[in-house]
Amino acid sequence: MNRDYAFILVVILLLSLAHSLTFGQVLNCKVSVSMERLQPRERDDLSDLQQNLTDYLNNTNWSDENKDIILDCNVQLIIETVTNRGSEKVYRAQFLISSPSGENYYDRAFEFTYVPGQSFETYRSNFDPLLSMVDFYVNMVIGGELDTYDRHSLIKLKILLIRDN
Repeated sequence: MNRDYAFILVVILLLSLAHSLTFGQVLNCKVSVSMERLQPRERDDLSDLQQNLTDYLNNTNWSDENKDIILDCNVQLIIETVTNRGSEKVYRAQFLISSPSGENYYDRAFEFTYVPGQSFETYRSNFDPLLSMVDFYVNMVIGGELDTYDRHSLIKLKILLIRDN
């Protein structure tokens, strides 16, 4: 009988470990990209931006801590203008990220480049204005949200961010 309990305990532990390794997702973000101010041909270049940003936010392992907590958030990207600078198209946009508990951040104006089909990489060697700005605000939201669960979560997250950079 003790062998049966030991076997069941081992199976439960292995399933728990597998769950924590496969579900490292911390965010459940809904992304909205507004392009009303752009011309139709300019919108075509951004047709996959919303899905790419959604996938990036929801599939990135933002922290090795608190993998059992899934945080909801809403992201709005309002693209206002596009300018040609040499061979690049530079987009000017507003950014808003919010969470149900009231972690809200707004960036009135920032610029970024985007190429249709561009992949969003979590670990990149080059500066990416869009993803770097998104990363910054996402980490602010995660830190604020985790602080509601544990008073020292924000400090732990800061230490992880400093260590990883």
